[in-house]
Amino acid sequence: MYAALDLHERTIQCVLKDNNGKVIRESKVGKDENRILEFLGGTQASVVMESGYNHQHIYDLLKERGYDVTVAHPLMVKAIAYARVKSDKIDASMLADLLRAGMIPRAYVPNRGIREIRDLVRRRHYMVRLRTMLKSKVHAELATRWIRYDGDLFTEQGIKQNISVPFV
Repeated sequence: MYAALDLHERTIQCVLKDNNGKVIRESKVGKDENRILEFLGGTQASVVMESGYNHQHIYDLLKERGYDVTVAHPLMVKAIAYARVKSDKIDASMLADLLRAGMIPRAYVPNRGIREIRDLVRRRHYMVRLRTMLKSKVHAELATRWIRYDGDLFTEQGIKQNISVPFV
């Protein structure tokens, strides 16, 4: 048995095919892990999904439940299986067929510990960029208004300094 999950923000298009490629069942379910497990119905099917921002949780859940899960590289899948007509049903069916034929271009999925470290580093990088952007905005606003200051405004001493405003 081969299952494909086409993941979206609020819904997941699911298809389950037998070894001959015949559709056993297909369904569009809400983003609910229990509905996905219910759809798979204990079949122990090989499961495929494309890599994306929301695949990690369901990937981990299915792996913990003993499913053989493959994460497909979305750009390579697109290159292999170009379709003029695109829909969630067609995408899910095509993914299941590629899995059945052994033609899934796999995406690298690091273990959970590595993913958590990467996530922390990514969040810190974002926060540092945001902090820098906001500081630059403060400097730009002060320069626009010709407000003078000495030193670094973003230190304890800088916060206490008396900023001279020329037109007040």
